[in-house]
Amino acid sequence: FQRRVVEVVYVPADRAEDWIVETRPEQIIAVYGPDGEAFLRQVQGEVSTVEPSVRAYPAGVRTYGDVAQPMDMYRDDYDEMPRDPAQLLAWFQERAPGNYAGLEILNALHQNLPPADVRAALLGALALLPEITLVAESGELATIEWVAPETRQQFVVNVRTGMLVSVIDPQRHPSDIVPAGLPDGVQTFEMSIVDSAP
Repeated sequence: FQRRVVEVVYVPADRAEDWIVETRPEQIIAVYGPDGEAFLRQVQGEVSTVEPSVRAYPAGVRTYGDVAQPMDMYRDDYDEMPRDPAQLLAWFQERAPGNYAGLEILNALHQNLPPADVRAALLGALALLPEITLVAESGELATIEWVAPETRQQFVVNVRTGMLVSVIDPQRHPSDIVPAGLPDGVQTFEMSIVDSAP
């Protein structure tokens, strides 16, 4: 079965204020195979579904157990990040040795929170990495692929705005019941400016 979870993050103009996260009800949007409905009921009986909620996170910091994690991981680093792509790549390589600099750059881009000049430099730094390749272009959208041992992800970027549009896990689901060409997972990002939050 295919499920959709929508989370709306309200980022205040002053990022030191509360960030509001609204989680909407989970939706089942497709069921596959003759036993799909029975399998869905079984899973729903064993695993708790995503409950709708509205939560406030002071200064955008979420706590997972004993670990506090800012939703904007690099917000305290934007001022010191070089705007030259090669220098920015070296900056990330110092913090994430090996092949993980690319992953950290993608993490920085993940919620479209960096300022525009930082986003531009991040995208330029990605283009310098051998594990990042351009796999498709369509109008303003470019799909890049990050390949590392045992993993592969695709990222769709709007080249006009520098915004991340989606993250795709393109692995083929191991069951042939799932239609060919359906990615194992997709995260889609939409951005808008609003006057208030719930």
